Amino acid sequence: MKQEFSLEPLPLAGAFRIRHKVFADSRGMFKRIGCHQALLEAGVDAQPRQVNCSMTPQQGTVRGMHFQLPPAAEVKIVNCFNGALFDVLVDLRPDSDTFLHWYGERLTADSHTSLIIPKGFAHGFQALTDNVLMMYLNSTDYSPELEGGLHPQDPTLAIEWPLPVIGLSQKDAERAFIDNQFGGIVLAEHD
Repeated sequence: MKQEFSLEPLPLAGAFRIRHKVFADSRGMFKRIGCHQALLEAGVDAQPRQVNCSMTPQQGTVRGMHFQLPPAAEVKIVNCFNGALFDVLVDLRPDSDTFLHWYGERLTADSHTSLIIPKGFAHGFQALTDNVLMMYLNSTDYSPELEGGLHPQDPTLAIEWPLPVIGLSQKDAERAFIDNQFGGIVLAEHD
């Protein structure tokens, strides 16, 4: 099989950057966003069960930081198809050396990169331009009763958003800050 993308580990264990190979000619371009078998061979089980798309019209808007609790903990593959965004993932696995550490990376429609966000992580992003179109490949179905989130401006996390934060949803703006009772996301062996 032709290598249509490469995986690069990120500083948080289990998270990866996908560099997509672009096939371009006079008609335009083609790139494979994901291939379950190739990801499995690389040790990533991220078969999509749900595909979601968001459009964020205003620069500076932050969506997140969201996660799903077990047994609905999910792997996400995120892609930017229009505009530019600052994508952020936070390790919420209490047994991880990088518990409560965050990583952020700029994704653009022209960068031909995606991020793989493992189970046990929170995810969010900030629109760096107007009209950001983002696609998410999720490994589990959405379960509203198992949804969780962190305040995107939590001082414990100290995420360095590139722009002033605007446009938080009411739910995200009302999320509590992390306290000493926060235990993270404990994943079972099969998660």
